[in-house]
Amino acid sequence: MWTYERARAYVTSALRADAEAQESGRAGEIGTTFDDFDANLPRSDRSEFQKLYAALRFWDEWIYARDHNWLTPVPVSEQEWPQRARFIASRIESDENVTDLTDDFYF
Repeated sequence: MWTYERARAYVTSALRADAEAQESGRAGEIGTTFDDFDANLPRSDRSEFQKLYAALRFWDEWIYARDHNWLTPVPVSEQEWPQRARFIASRIESDENVTDLTDDFYF
């Protein structure tokens, strides 16, 4: 299991890389490192991990949206996903809350 700092650095880098991939026409690359993050993300009651779990949910929904031609119950357009990913990555990097940004991802 990774430390909080390692998991935080990993997810911020991965979200930015996936945003770049989608914007460069390589949407099929979105989520290629998701399973690695999920498997190594510690499950903890510590409050700082909540933002990482929120990022995990966001990323999972982004992959789902891509896999379903961007037609999902989540009110996010295809073009908005990379923007949101970068914003969430920035907030996590700054140790700011992101759970308010991912509330839309609960069906």
